[in-house]
Amino acid sequence: MRTILEYLRLALFVGGALIGVQIPSFVEQYGHRLESHLLESKTSLESFQLDADKYFDGDIENLIQHYANNADPVINDGGESIASLNSRSQFLKRSWGEFNAGFQQRYWHAFVSPVNTIRAETWAGFDFALRLDVSAIIWALSLGFILSALIELFLQLTAIVIRFLKSSLLGTRRPKRNARPTKNKHRAPTMNTNTRKTDARLVKTAENIDN
Repeated sequence: MRTILEYLRLALFVGGALIGVQIPSFVEQYGHRLESHLLESKTSLESFQLDADKYFDGDIENLIQHYANNADPVINDGGESIASLNSRSQFLKRSWGEFNAGFQQRYWHAFVSPVNTIRAETWAGFDFALRLDVSAIIWALSLGFILSALIELFLQLTAIVIRFLKSSLLGTRRPKRNARPTKNKHRAPTMNTNTRKTDARLVKTAENIDN
């Protein structure tokens, strides 16, 4: 059993290392896709931004409001499309800023607060490859150690619970008290009826002899 547990710890460590070595590559690919979507959004909004620069001192919000106030429904719908593109562009711009805020922030953003559509797209097209640089090695060793430590902690807690349950069950079973030995009471032998009759005959025979 101990050998099996050792192999289990080793397997978890190796599995964690193989997963950990992929993390930096995934984050990097997520960052490339995020940047590509941001550039695409800026390109889609570029012509409208030129109109805003020409007529509204570069304020695209005023351009959107101008479209919204127009009585022509076609122009009005066009304003809604521009607003949607602008909102998407601003969102991607904020996400790109968060992603580039620092080394730790890149991983936090990619796994905790990502752009969900871009992360799903990155995962669908992710290329699993062994990339052995410093960050990949650190992630591999760290994740392998964490998984090994978790299984060790689980096994220790399981052993503690089993010992506790055993002690509880044994505590509820009280040992039976030994029965007190019965004292042998020596009763005086009693004479039955036949013995009494025989003795009476012997006495009577002895009296007849004396006479």
